[in-house]
Amino acid sequence: MLDEPFGDESVLPTFLVCEQARRHVTVALAGDGGDEAFAGYERYFAHGAAGRLPHGSGTLGRLLRRLPRQEQRSGATRAARFLELGGLDAAERYGRIMEVFSPAQRRALWTHDPRSAGELLGAPPSPGVGGLQRLDAATYLPGDLLYKADIASMASSLELRAPFLDHEVLRLGISLPDTLKLRGRRGKLALRRAFADVLPPEVVSRGKTGFGVPLARWFREGARPLAEELLLDEHARSRDLFRPDAVRALIDDNAEGRADHGHRIWTLLALELWQRTHLEAAAPSSAAVASA
Repeated sequence: MLDEPFGDESVLPTFLVCEQARRHVTVALAGDGGDEAFAGYERYFAHGAAGRLPHGSGTLGRLLRRLPRQEQRSGATRAARFLELGGLDAAERYGRIMEVFSPAQRRALWTHDPRSAGELLGAPPSPGVGGLQRLDAATYLPGDLLYKADIASMASSLELRAPFLDHEVLRLGISLPDTLKLRGRRGKLALRRAFADVLPPEVVSRGKTGFGVPLARWFREGARPLAEELLLDEHARSRDLFRPDAVRALIDDNAEGRADHGHRIWTLLALELWQRTHLEAAAPSSAAVASA
């Protein structure tokens, strides 16, 4: 369904939810754009707070990463990522927050010189939270969230509508002062206040939960042979895009619990399968893929 290399694994649960919803309705409302319009991402707070960290904080962050069995969303991993942002400029800092592979991992993995995530995203167009909202609205929203929602919904012939993306709503949300966007790590202050009298308190105060899947566990267990077969066979090696020893290290470190590389392995698989299916105009040769 994807037609292009797509690294967001939440397309799987999104597809399943849309498939179930289509059994009852043909059109549904989606919340896409709410986080960009009203500053719902915790990373907006992290970006500002990290700008005040001392340069030496990165050393402590790298030490935290050495702790065994750190899942991608664990407290230690999140703390390590935060500390590593100290001393970086705004563009590089946000790029590091959004990246999947760190600069060191890209240098070890890619056979050519990689560009940084900061270079790919560009600098926020203005200071403060509003600049990050605008940057996300120009990159992350159309390049990931809306593409994912469109593909996953239309695969089941379900039409999604995103009221938060009305241009007047988006303009209003971004133009609000930061005091109506964030309080500590909690975002969407204006939106929470606007609907506090019509929604149950547990809904208004609920934090973000995400929509991910347990990739690290999958690639430690049943999906590990699939990853090894597709990413390390002669077909993949012949592309000379990635160093096989670095790919092997990602798979092994994840399998042994030394690190959570689930999302990274997923992105490599998505790229490899896309190349086999679309660039080479042939279905993947792996029997495991055919049965997956």
